[in-house]
Amino acid sequence: MGLGKTVQSISVMAYLAETHNIWGPFLVIAPASTLHNWQQEIARFDTQYFQRMRWQYMILDEAQAIKSSTSSRWKALLGFHCRNRLLLTGTPIQNSMQELWALLHFIMPTTPSSMKRNFAAYI
Repeated sequence: MGLGKTVQSISVMAYLAETHNIWGPFLVIAPASTLHNWQQEIARFDTQYFQRMRWQYMILDEAQAIKSSTSSRWKALLGFHCRNRLLLTGTPIQNSMQELWALLHFIMPTTPSSMKRNFAAYI
């Protein structure tokens, strides 16, 4: 909390738009407790680009909430079609190999199953 993740994320989106002509839309998933802050910050910008369904980037705030690949949130969010994904967390994650795999697979869902088998040897 208070690390400036919201403003940094909006800055990344602005950078992508201005420098690389990637105007989104962008999807930001955040817990209900932070939605008001996100709404206030994004309201300062033109939000028409954030209302489309074909996502260029998904930015997931409080990413420690998806450290289990069996959770319904992880499964639901994995179903979104996104070109790129960014995970944000200010909370230390007590990482087990399973949690690390869940996060890795979430940001790289096309990871070959052979890599998962190699990774599973450490789980």
